[in-house]
Amino acid sequence: MTDLDRVDLDRADLNHADLDWLAKVSAADVAATARTRRVVDTPAFRLLLDPQDDFGGVNWATPLNAEPNEVETKALLDAFAAYARTPRLEFLADCWPGLSERLERAGFYSEGEPQEIMLVTPDEFRAVPCPAVKVQFLSPDDPDETVTAYLQTQTAGFGYGGSEARAAEQITGWREQLRAGRWAEALPALLELHSIQLPSPPTPAYEEQRGPPGAD
Repeated sequence: MTDLDRVDLDRADLNHADLDWLAKVSAADVAATARTRRVVDTPAFRLLLDPQDDFGGVNWATPLNAEPNEVETKALLDAFAAYARTPRLEFLADCWPGLSERLERAGFYSEGEPQEIMLVTPDEFRAVPCPAVKVQFLSPDDPDETVTAYLQTQTAGFGYGGSEARAAEQITGWREQLRAGRWAEALPALLELHSIQLPSPPTPAYEEQRGPPGAD
């Protein structure tokens, strides 16, 4: 079985401007990810593979064709196998109508409920004072214990166990990415749970959007 991570919206509520916005979000995500991945193209899919880590959350493919045939789907599976990676896709389903069903017929399964798209623009952002939360921006020269804590937390966030041994294997590559300026990362810490307070009335840190800002 193979993983399918998709994001669905109600197509009846989407117009051409909405779909154009979603396509730009998808293209930006793929372009940003490709900077730190091995890019492997097959006839109907583009694989973005981490050359140092076989963790599923950082190895995935994106579609190039909404109607892949059996031969093209097999080429995708063969490419994942050639690099010893578990087949997994991430895509915005509304940009690829019918693809989810085709992949499920080919043996893929959805990882869970479709994720919502959220957006906050600079003029909409409202900072929420929270002295109980400490955010430490990370540098390539941070001690191993700090980097290990970060990598374990990141891996656990994807639902996988984050062991110290696994984190230790990732440290060198992680430092290289930060030195190259490809990543900017931070480690948050909750200092005092009882001291967290929100303004009155509460101001959200982000707003869920069903389309581009200003769309009907």
